[in-house]
Amino acid sequence: MMNEYIGLHDPDSLKKYRHFGPVSGTISLLLRVLKEQLLNHHYADALKSLEGLLVRCDNVPDMARRLCLEVVLHDAGLYGDTLVLFKRFFLKRLKYREETLLDLCIYIAQSGNVQEAYETLQSQISAEPYNSNPLLRGYSGVFQYLLWEKEVASEKQLRSKKEEAASSECSGSSDEESTPPSESLLIRAFSRQALAHFDTLWSMSFSQQDNMDYFIEVHHKLLVALGEKKKAFEVLQNCDEKFPRRIPIKRLLCKHLREMSPAKVRRRRHYLKALVELDESCQEVIELVEMLLEKDRVDSTLCHHLLLFHLDYPSNGHHPKAWKLLEDVHTSQAELLQSEAWQSRLQLWRELYPDKIKH
Repeated sequence: MMNEYIGLHDPDSLKKYRHFGPVSGTISLLLRVLKEQLLNHHYADALKSLEGLLVRCDNVPDMARRLCLEVVLHDAGLYGDTLVLFKRFFLKRLKYREETLLDLCIYIAQSGNVQEAYETLQSQISAEPYNSNPLLRGYSGVFQYLLWEKEVASEKQLRSKKEEAASSECSGSSDEESTPPSESLLIRAFSRQALAHFDTLWSMSFSQQDNMDYFIEVHHKLLVALGEKKKAFEVLQNCDEKFPRRIPIKRLLCKHLREMSPAKVRRRRHYLKALVELDESCQEVIELVEMLLEKDRVDSTLCHHLLLFHLDYPSNGHHPKAWKLLEDVHTSQAELLQSEAWQSRLQLWRELYPDKIKH
């Protein structure tokens, strides 16, 4: 599907750019024109300027490439022209080839053509240099997940219509199957392919800098939806071992234990502490303090410390539960009101939160 565009030239469409002067001056001019057209929201004209830029310049700077994407993301009516432009010019570029492929596929998916985005990505992912890029593998899994999610929603809608029809006819039973076999097979195919992509992704080597958080979340969501809660938790654990300082992974672990295994209090408390150590402003501080206050032996000093640092952030300053918990801690251990940590904040907080400070 994509290969038919790669390396394709249309001499007639390029003639209008031949009258320009030296390449360096032309590129500078086109960039200025492109910027002006973008600022004025003239996206169709900007698309033509972009075409001229790509014809005249073999090595498009990354800044210009990102600037070009702004054109295509703001006018859905330009989808066809933009797609041709992507395929004709962008994928010829040796530089930023992987980024461009991903940009193209995400653009197609955002335009509502997830199946085409997946097929476009699959047509290239087994070749160099794409086959060693974990982001491309991750998005293959995401696209399959989106197709699975769409098919599941369609099946639920179909089932609901059948139930309504059966109810209106007051029939006690139906000869039709509640789930059409072909749709069920398609759903299973999408889920299996998505899981295969994610399993391959986690077998690849990638660095701490690679942002895998989104793929971890989608993989976890799919496994939970398929009833594989144990494997979903194992995926999070394995990723947490690889990326011990990734806050979103810690947050997903806490959420999983809260929703799927509420009885595993000690393990959830462990991950909450680890999360709060990385981000003392997070809302999970409230959950952790509540759990600590429920213990037989309450560490009021620790709870006090956590709440004070949490409330130091202006975004948390009006959180009613945080102030209520702080009041409970002070009630249980009144000497904390004389602590340096509390006294150093008292004057400022009286001005910032006069309705919260009662001492």
